[in-house]
Amino acid sequence: MPPSEPHQTASPWPRRILRGFLLLINLFLLLVFLLQGALIFWLWPDGEIDLPQSILEKINEELAKEGLHFQTKDLELDLRGYIAAKEVTLGFSEGETEAFSAERILIGFQPWDLLIGHFSLDEVRIIGGKLDCPPVVSPTGVRETVVHDIYLRARQKRHTWMVENINFEAAGFRIAVHGEVPTDIFSGKKKDKDKKDDDIYAIYQDACRYILEAGEETKALENPLLLILLEDMDSGELGLHANFQSDACSFPNGASIGPNTILGTLLMGSDQVLRANQPVIATLHDLKWPEMATSQSAELLITLHQGEKGVVHMPDYATLFLYRLQGKGLNFGGALALANLTKLPALRLHAGIKEQNNWVESYGDINILEQTVDMHLDGRWDPKFFLQAPAFAELKTLPDLEFSERPYFRAHVVFDQGWAFNRTWMQLDSGPTRYETLQAESIFANTVLVPGELDIKQATIRTKDYSVSGSYTQDLKTNDYRFLLNGTVRPLDISFLVDEDWWDELWKDFDFDKGLPRASLDFRGRYGGGREHKEMFCRATIPACSYRKVPVTGVSAYIWQRMMTLDILDLFIQSDQGNTLADLQFLYVPKGEDRRSLAFTGNSTMPTNHICTFIGPEADPYKEIFITKTPPHSLAAGIIYGKDSKQNGDLYLKIDANFPDETTFDDISFDKIALEVVRNPQEVAINNINASLAEGQLTGNATLTENGETKDLQLDLDLKNASLYGLFTKVPALNKVQKNTEEVEAKEKAEGEATGEAKSTSEKDKFVGIMDVNFKGGGNPDELADFNGEGKASLREAHLGRLHLFGGLSRLLDGLGIGFGTVDFTAAQGDYQLKDGNLHVPSAEINGPTARIDANGFYYIKENNLDFILSLYPLGGISVPVVAQVLSVLDPISNTIEVELKGPIDDPKWSTSFRLMRAFTGQQKVQDSSSSSSTN
Repeated sequence: MPPSEPHQTASPWPRRILRGFLLLINLFLLLVFLLQGALIFWLWPDGEIDLPQSILEKINEELAKEGLHFQTKDLELDLRGYIAAKEVTLGFSEGETEAFSAERILIGFQPWDLLIGHFSLDEVRIIGGKLDCPPVVSPTGVRETVVHDIYLRARQKRHTWMVENINFEAAGFRIAVHGEVPTDIFSGKKKDKDKKDDDIYAIYQDACRYILEAGEETKALENPLLLILLEDMDSGELGLHANFQSDACSFPNGASIGPNTILGTLLMGSDQVLRANQPVIATLHDLKWPEMATSQSAELLITLHQGEKGVVHMPDYATLFLYRLQGKGLNFGGALALANLTKLPALRLHAGIKEQNNWVESYGDINILEQTVDMHLDGRWDPKFFLQAPAFAELKTLPDLEFSERPYFRAHVVFDQGWAFNRTWMQLDSGPTRYETLQAESIFANTVLVPGELDIKQATIRTKDYSVSGSYTQDLKTNDYRFLLNGTVRPLDISFLVDEDWWDELWKDFDFDKGLPRASLDFRGRYGGGREHKEMFCRATIPACSYRKVPVTGVSAYIWQRMMTLDILDLFIQSDQGNTLADLQFLYVPKGEDRRSLAFTGNSTMPTNHICTFIGPEADPYKEIFITKTPPHSLAAGIIYGKDSKQNGDLYLKIDANFPDETTFDDISFDKIALEVVRNPQEVAINNINASLAEGQLTGNATLTENGETKDLQLDLDLKNASLYGLFTKVPALNKVQKNTEEVEAKEKAEGEATGEAKSTSEKDKFVGIMDVNFKGGGNPDELADFNGEGKASLREAHLGRLHLFGGLSRLLDGLGIGFGTVDFTAAQGDYQLKDGNLHVPSAEINGPTARIDANGFYYIKENNLDFILSLYPLGGISVPVVAQVLSVLDPISNTIEVELKGPIDDPKWSTSFRLMRAFTGQQKVQDSSSSSSTN
């Protein structure tokens, strides 16, 4: 189809139909006036007479001036006042194009008017008419009919034409017209001199083109019918009332409209220009947008635009009211839309929707042809309203969301060509809102939604206690998400965001006394992807608080979760009793309920039990190992395996600790101690022991090995310059020795009181002395009898006892200040061996200034029995060797005294023997009589 001429402007189909209808009327009137001069009345007996061919030629001469030509098979005069033409055609001289044809045309007049030389139309009828388009306009390139079955009957009554019927079909419509037309409309007033005549052929082409285009656009209508009522207005204007009906209407995008009616009014003045008089009102039923919305009924009001030459544009505005609107399973009370149509196909829309006290107002542009949307929204709506949609019913649980007030929101929605979603921007401002554990006083958020991505660019949440701001993004295709939060927050309030068991476990034991934590949180993951897709970074600072009832003055840390790993880095804990700087790493399994392991390193000056509390329940058994008054300075590193590990409960640990003040370890009270502890599941090694015990110095190492139920403790200890009194008070294992000594002292005191020789001695004086002892060996720590090893022990500057060699005489002389026959023992030394549960003392000495006791023997630990031989040297304590040997030879009687000590350690039996050759043969050695040695 060739393009239209440049001066022509394409118009939508309603205007085109109207122009075609006006052209049809003009052609009809033109035909009537041309036939008027050609009528000749002939009186014949049958009332009809054929008009001469010259009249037809005369008619064509006049029509040729307008570029038209007329043909008819028969042109007859009816004596009753009609001119009848059969098989009439009317066309254009240009291209010899046939435009209009009819089976029959009747033109009525008053015959008597001819007697006075006057001829005027009285009635016009057209039967079986049609209008064809030229080949240059037709899409097929050949002439085709655009207006079918034209039937016209009109008659003149004074100054009015009575249009009884005009029926025809065009552009898929069935059109019926009736009413009154004022004759002034066709009075033929002179045109302005500056105005050129219209090109009738061009108008005819445009009209055909409009009708064809309208037919394409109205294919969606089912049985459309247009009824037009013409009204003779007193002002000389013509009123056109239109009534449009259609069974249904379906559009290419799937939308449909049920039976509807449109009522409207146009005016045509005496200047033959159509103008709008009032809005067109449309009542629509059963509106449907597939998979989007339906409306049971609607009203549409449109206002037609007034052009310079009639209705040359679509309506300026359209207003749509929708009632009982439904969409996505939700019911709305109604909707209102006001559309600016002056720039079609671009549509400027202002609309609103309401349901009870919820409302949304929108404005923006919609391009119907390109199917694009650019809309702004503003409203207040409770989001819980949308939870009624069937889509949410499929969810197992609905969000635990509650609004005390309707949130206010603003939005901007954009759809590209073909209604393809481009983006949505929304700003939300709500009042008191509760979402799960979060109770907010207000929430503010800026949100952008683009294809495949949700982006909350800015969000601020305020509660009574704190405020937090942040952002949220989500890839809607992969369900990957990311939270960014910053501000003061109560951690358990945002548990629904973190959604990790360890989060609640970490914070549940905190009591925030003087303020809430301040945190920067970056949390990302994939919904439904499990822990391996989650990653989190958090920087948190906490003011004074308590953790598991341990008060601290401040805490700061970096928390980093990646896949199966949770790192708490640079954990700095401050308290009045010291500080701790530590790193912790928790390792999880993909679908486990507990962690696989906890690894940690730390540097602390806090109490040991506090550190164990911070580590967690796994470290609780180690809280009471070291009991101190002053917190130690310790360096620690280790790993604890959880129940989701094959090494469940295993602990690997290394500690370098310095306890600067009194410390209790395994019930032994040290003045201070420094050591290194290395632990693994089978062994605990205490290395580099450097401790102050009972004013002495303890050094050495200890290793405890466990293999199932078997335990082995290996010791290498060396104690020097220890106070004997301090050992009795600091080492609970020596309490029994102390008790036995006190019983002996009490017995001696009783004897002394009986003889008048009792002396009062302070508790400290009883256990005066300095001791050195070492031991190397080991065994089962639960059974001392299983220990094996050896060592040396010495005691000096002690009060080990007093012996009166000559009985009462010695006591008497001692009382007089003469120490003859009375000796004191102040030192002891000897070797010892532990083997097979027995203590063997191969050689020991108890010394005094003037005497010495040699001893050897066994202590059978399992039987709790003693078997010792003690030899007394009354003058053996003299420090000069030669003098001592001489005195020993000169005093053979004393050298023969030897004591055997046997029996239970609580009540041993004493026996004395004399060996005259003792000085030459040496002390008799005790033989091992234990059951273990007898079996060897």
